[in-house]
Amino acid sequence: MNLSELLAYQSRKYPEKEGIVTLEERLTYREWNDKVNQFARALSRLGVQAGEKVIIHMPNTKEFVISYFAVHR
Repeated sequence: MNLSELLAYQSRKYPEKEGIVTLEERLTYREWNDKVNQFARALSRLGVQAGEKVIIHMPNTKEFVISYFAVHR
């Protein structure tokens, strides 16, 4: 099980528990997983395929975490 699969599992098991907490926002596991799915689909539509290398260059933010999990997915 990779990290992305673990998030999907957590979103099914604990959908309303907080998964990401920042000073500005709180995301439940379900919301987090939904955002990861949305970004993963966008990457796929742009032509990113399994096995390709993707660089994420951004500060340590909620968007970084979402991007990181989406690339794994």
